[in-house]
Amino acid sequence: MRLEDERTLAYAEWGDGSGLPIFHYHGSSSSRPEHLLQAEVLDGVRLVTIDRPGHGLSDFQPERTLLDWPEDVAALADKLEIDRFAVSGWSAGGPNALACAYRIPERLTGVGLISSVGPYDRPAATAGMDRFNKVALAMSRRVPWAVNRRLRR
Repeated sequence: MRLEDERTLAYAEWGDGSGLPIFHYHGSSSSRPEHLLQAEVLDGVRLVTIDRPGHGLSDFQPERTLLDWPEDVAALADKLEIDRFAVSGWSAGGPNALACAYRIPERLTGVGLISSVGPYDRPAATAGMDRFNKVALAMSRRVPWAVNRRLRR
């Protein structure tokens, strides 16, 4: 869809079109089809997966903050004529789900976090993280355009 500021926000829908709406936010190095293989088990659920800015087919948003995300989500929900919905975030998508809980709580029926990340500025925040994610995190701070290119699918 085209947002008010002319950015593209890519999304996909899975499961039961009249089921319980859940907006899911993908992890790092992924995009909206990450749940394609699980679509057959979505009995009673309308799963809407959204490419976060700079991932998949969604346009990068310069100077974006995490708290800008709920506005994009609300615009998509309005387009899909969904008043209330749950959100879930896997890995790096977790903070986006929490941003929605903070900014648009009146629209949410629930919030789920799956192996969510936390703030990276804490001591030992990357302890146990695999090498690819550590490198991607360091690159996102120094050369964000390179990470953006890798995440485009």
